[in-house]
Amino acid sequence: MGDRVTVHFRLGGRTEAIVYSHYGVDGDTLNEFFNEIETNLSDTRFNDPPYLAAKFVVWLALKSGSGKHPLDFLGVGVYQFDPEDLSRRYLVDCRTPRPTFKEKTSSRRN
Repeated sequence: MGDRVTVHFRLGGRTEAIVYSHYGVDGDTLNEFFNEIETNLSDTRFNDPPYLAAKFVVWLALKSGSGKHPLDFLGVGVYQFDPEDLSRRYLVDCRTPRPTFKEKTSSRRN
């Protein structure tokens, strides 16, 4: 079935973007993503939830794709709400110089 996870990119306690992964995301994945940005980009956009979420979609898609074409991927998407059968979700706080995150129970409340 997969490991259905959403990541809520938040600012001021409000979710501004939700990224879905069918194949799971955990704290190590988020830290790897943040490290990749810090290492390779001069403009991190850590304080801009929609831009950071877009970067996360691209990063996950490249990691999970076939490698034959950048659009040849499944299991990553942008959601408006959490799916019913979610395994877990993460809340990413974009107010800090480097985002912080915490795992939350899989409630559909956004």
